[in-house]
Amino acid sequence: MHCRLETPVGTLWIEEADGAVSCVTSRPLSGPEGNAPVLEQAKKELTEYFAGTRKTFSVPLNPRGTDFQRAVWAALREIPYGETRSYGEIAAAVGLSGSRAESAVQFWVQNGLLQREDAPLATSLLPAADSAPAAAAPAQLVRPAPPRRMLRPDGVYISELVETSPSIRRLVEEAEAMLGKTLSPALSGTLIQAHEDYGLPCEVILMLVAYANKIGRANTSYIESTVRNWADSSILSIEAAEEKLRELDETAVAWKRCERAFGMTSRRAPSRNEGQYAHRWVFEWGMPDELLNEAYNRCVDNTGKVNMKYINAILERWYNAGVRTLKDAVDEKLAAETHREPKHKPSYDLEEYEKYDIFDAEK
Repeated sequence: MHCRLETPVGTLWIEEADGAVSCVTSRPLSGPEGNAPVLEQAKKELTEYFAGTRKTFSVPLNPRGTDFQRAVWAALREIPYGETRSYGEIAAAVGLSGSRAESAVQFWVQNGLLQREDAPLATSLLPAADSAPAAAAPAQLVRPAPPRRMLRPDGVYISELVETSPSIRRLVEEAEAMLGKTLSPALSGTLIQAHEDYGLPCEVILMLVAYANKIGRANTSYIESTVRNWADSSILSIEAAEEKLRELDETAVAWKRCERAFGMTSRRAPSRNEGQYAHRWVFEWGMPDELLNEAYNRCVDNTGKVNMKYINAILERWYNAGVRTLKDAVDEKLAAETHREPKHKPSYDLEEYEKYDIFDAEK
């Protein structure tokens, strides 16, 4: 359950779980809204904070995150009101490297709860009980900058974690068995980051790796971008991953149909937007190949290029109008042309014509 609160820094979404606040973010949350007591308390205390009348919070918290993230967040909660700390100081407090501390902090930056400055850190808007935010005075608050990519773990940290964590060791070993090779430090770091920083279970990560290997894209770049996408989409369970993989398989089928209908011979992988369009046309709207081809031809005839947004507009119009065959599309076009007013209506008025006799110009 969650609620929303309008603040000087924009709309905040507050989520509760088991009677405690589990998330405060500037990103919209899905699911039911409600007014649970803990949500009402959080709204009240945040409103007082932004009014400048509160410096500490008593609302119970249960933030979602890994043990690693929680350790860094606990250090953040110790920062007194109005003060800041560098990444190095945070790292020293929890016994980690500065880069690892920064990775954990980025979780809150991405959720709109931390404002990164050029030098030190500013603390969260919602720290734990009996601690205080280190944000500026309410009048000086600004919306957080766009999130940037988290830092990948370094080789030393990866080696230590593989030795000390059975789950991480199994993750790396099974990924290597799937791919039939030793993982590069970059790919190992990406898989560890997926688990520690983005919260994906090891089983879900292995499902992602298996799919990437199946489509021939088991590289660091693809897996890293897919991890971020899955985390943003809350694909954090085996069931959710299975549903996502089914959608991806359908998208691959849909894109092949579009390539065939459009006469494309490059056989390249679609972009995310292209894949979404193809899935919509084929599986949601049920468009046959002949209509895909007709929409493509009209797009090229009218614009001189392939424009997926233009093609989508044509297909959406047909879908809403009940056009399901090529004959329906042709009939619709003829009907539209029949009822279209001509741009220059001819005049058959002789007197009007004589007014513009060319010989009059010589008189």
